[in-house]
Amino acid sequence: MNEYFLIKQRNMEEELAFVDETAPIWKYYQQEEDAIMDICMENFITCFLQGKSLVIETPVSTWKIITNGRKKSMFLYHRNEMETGVIDDSNALIPNYHSQSCRRNTIVEYLEYIIAHDFYREKNPVKS
Repeated sequence: MNEYFLIKQRNMEEELAFVDETAPIWKYYQQEEDAIMDICMENFITCFLQGKSLVIETPVSTWKIITNGRKKSMFLYHRNEMETGVIDDSNALIPNYHSQSCRRNTIVEYLEYIIAHDFYREKNPVKS
């Protein structure tokens, strides 16, 4: 395990100490916490709760999972960082992020999607 990851892990634990435990995303997170930590450590991913969203930082991208709607379903948003010439809408529901059309039932399933997305995008960059 590298030093960067250990620092990010400590920061994530500190963030959790100040989480609004009434936020719907917190309930999803609690149900899967051990599995989330495992997949994050295996893939050099950092995730932390920020406001009412779960922020996910990978070595190549940044994502947010929010809950929305009557059923408090989870939705995934992505911020373009590798793609040049692509500007996300600053007036969107999640400013500077765009919605992903995939729908998953668990945070771990979203993390698996993110890992596959980043792998694909590294091998197949968007051409400007």
